[in-house]
Order: sequence, then structure tokens, then C-alpha cells
Amino acid sequence: MMQRRDKFASRCSFLLLVFGLLALFTVSQTQAAGANDASVSSQRSYAIRALLPNTQIDPQVTYWVLQLKNGQQELNTQVINTGKKPITVTLQANDGITATNAKIVYDKPRATLYPKSTVSFSSLVVGPREKKVTLEPGKVKTVSFTIKAPQATGFSGIILGGIRSVAQVDSSEKGNLMLHQQVQYYISVVLQGKDMNVSPRLQFGQHVTPRVNAGRMVLSIPTTNDKMINASQVITKVMLVNKANNKVLEKTTQTGLSIAPNSQFNWAFPVKKLASGNYRMHLTVSGRNVKSQTITRDFSISQVQARTAAAYGQRPTQLNMGMIIVLAILIVLLLIGTWVLIYFFAVDTGRNKRLAWEDKRRQKQKR
Repeated sequence: MMQRRDKFASRCSFLLLVFGLLALFTVSQTQAAGANDASVSSQRSYAIRALLPNTQIDPQVTYWVLQLKNGQQELNTQVINTGKKPITVTLQANDGITATNAKIVYDKPRATLYPKSTVSFSSLVVGPREKKVTLEPGKVKTVSFTIKAPQATGFSGIILGGIRSVAQVDSSEKGNLMLHQQVQYYISVVLQGKDMNVSPRLQFGQHVTPRVNAGRMVLSIPTTNDKMINASQVITKVMLVNKANNKVLEKTTQTGLSIAPNSQFNWAFPVKKLASGNYRMHLTVSGRNVKSQTITRDFSISQVQARTAAAYGQRPTQLNMGMIIVLAILIVLLLIGTWVLIYFFAVDTGRNKRLAWEDKRRQKQKR
């Protein structure tokens, strides 16, 4: 009997050893795949820089600051392949606009300025506004865009644009999805007017809209800067009050924000997740060239919005496909191992019962 038990225990130990080796192999394969992806992405990279002309107004900055009185101006951008593989870089000459997080970006080829009669940077570009260049490793090429002086050379403030570059540095397949990793850079283009004594004017809509953005609740309010000057070093202070009991729920401060000239956008302020009810938002905005102002807006959170925000909180923000595959394999192995153990246990139990029955029969025959 002891020999049979030792035999069964050895089978269990052997199976556990096999499962452990398979699990270790699976984890090592997953980690190796991740390391290979990282090495592939590092093989393809690039950099850009502005080749500033003699007409540059401010030599202390690395972007263009120009004052065009007449004629045309070349904007030369140097593209460098810093990786070990060929790379194709797309460059665009776009208008400067404000993103929902109050940052100036140049990523929309067809942006709308406010008011619509504003002279845009994109309208001053002569020829195509998008160009592509392919570089071998270590090579350098110069991409040029031509801009013309605006007809109203005596305008006040600035016309803001930028050169945006984007390139695909890696591709990977996850199930049925093809994921593309891209790297983009911006270089600003500031066209100064005759008179720079202009201040931004921020105006806010009357309605605050609660939204769920990337798993976080935000309060969105329409915002406009209708002046030809950017708002810089902007500071915001938000205070939320529950109107049911006048209790202050949250106070937040953001710094280092910026708003493009002639810009209209929905400003999104991140807040904690709120239950359904009625609230009041006090928003104070100030900046280096922005006069401090405070606005008060009432808003409501519906039960549907509250449930949506809560549901987002229960969802994983990022799925680790490698770990999911590992866990799935381990579960399958565990099920197979459990079935094998049960099978051997049943076989051994049946054999023991049969041997015991044969022993009893022999004893009866001897009698």
C-alpha cells in the first residue's frame, strides 16, 4: 500500500513539475516578445529642427518669430533620421488651436478660427501644406514651406501656426487589431503684427456639460478667445459646491496652461466622480497677460451620467494581453492536470478494490 501511495505522490510531483516548467516557458515567451517589440520600436526614430532665417526677430528661441511686411518667406525644417531603419516623415503647415486641456496644438489640417473672418496661418501657405520625406538611417533632409505676407500688414497681435511632423515608428498586431505607434513633433510659427499691445479676451458659455473622458469625469464649458493674441501661463482654480447643502466638495488648481489666438474650444476641467444631483462651479482664470475673472455656473448630474462614470471606474484602463494569455494557458493546464490526477486516483482506487476483492476470494477458497 505504501508503495502505491509513493507511486501516486511521484505522479503528482511530476505533473506539478511539468506545469511549473510550462508556466515558466509561457511567461518567458511573453516577456521575450515584449522585449523584441521594444527593440523594434527603438530602431526607427527621428528629430526635427527649425532653420531660422536672417529675418528672425527673436534669436533666443528655437521656433520662428517673424514679421512679414511684403513678399514671401521660406520656412525650412531639417529632418534627421536618428534610427537604424529607413523612416518616412509627414510634415504639415497647420493653424495653432487650443485643445480641450488648454494647450496649444497644431494637429488639425482643417481648423476653424474664431471669428471666421480672421486671417489664418494656413491661408498664407503657398503651395501644398503637407509634404512627405523618406530618409535612410543617419541621413538629413530639409523640407521647405513658403508663406506669404498677409494683405493687412498693419494688423495687431499675432497669427499663429506651426509645422507638425509625424512618423510611424512601430507596428504590432494584437488579435484582430493592428496597432501603429507614432511620434509627432511641433514647431511654432509666430507672425507678429505691427502693434503687439493686445490682450486676450476670454468668454465663457452659459452651460456646463458633465462628460466622462478616458474614464474620468470632466466639466466641459465653451470658451472663446476672439483676440489675435495667445493667453500664456494661465492659472485656473475650480471650486465645486453641492447646492443641496452648500458644501464645498472639491478645490483644484491648474497652472502652465495656454490658449491660442482666435480660438474657440470646449474647455474640459477634470473633477472627481459626482453622484446625481445639482451643483455649482466657481471658475477663476488668470494669467501672465490675462486679467483675473471669476464665473459661476450651475449644472446637474443625471443618474445615467453618474452610473456611466461609476462603470468606467470598474473597467481596467489597459489590458495586458500577455498576462491574459498566460493565465488562460495556466487555467487550461490546471484543468488538464486535475483531470489526469482524478483519472489516476480512480484507476488506483479501482485497482486497490479489485486486489482486495481477490484477496478475500483466495482466503475463502483456502477455507
